[in-house]
Amino acid sequence: MEKESYDNVTAVPSRLKKLRLDRRLGQADIANVLGVSPSHMSMIESGKRSLSTPQIQTLAKYYGISYDYLFGEIDDPTPWTKLGEEDRQSYEKYKDDLMLLVNFLKLHDGKPESMRDATQYMHLLLSQESK
Repeated sequence: MEKESYDNVTAVPSRLKKLRLDRRLGQADIANVLGVSPSHMSMIESGKRSLSTPQIQTLAKYYGISYDYLFGEIDDPTPWTKLGEEDRQSYEKYKDDLMLLVNFLKLHDGKPESMRDATQYMHLLLSQESK
């Protein structure tokens, strides 16, 4: 699979649509998971509406994917399966902070470079925590 660009406007909607289609689900199916209307889900997939942090968390759990995959930072949707138990615990400890940081940058700045820097900083914190 070719790596999609890290772009807060296109990465999330295109990844969500791909995940849904790969599983042969309709927009109504995913809308039901999120508790939104199918038309709202359509706007999310077209990039006209954003997901809240709880919605992102719900979809990541539903699909069994990482946030980094959803945001287009990596191509492996389940990297935590390669982590040891200590790394998994650190990841779980900081994942909510990462989502808040990414959403803050997206709302106030929205530049892909800033979001990438925020993600790299969180990975640095995780690597230091596990040592």
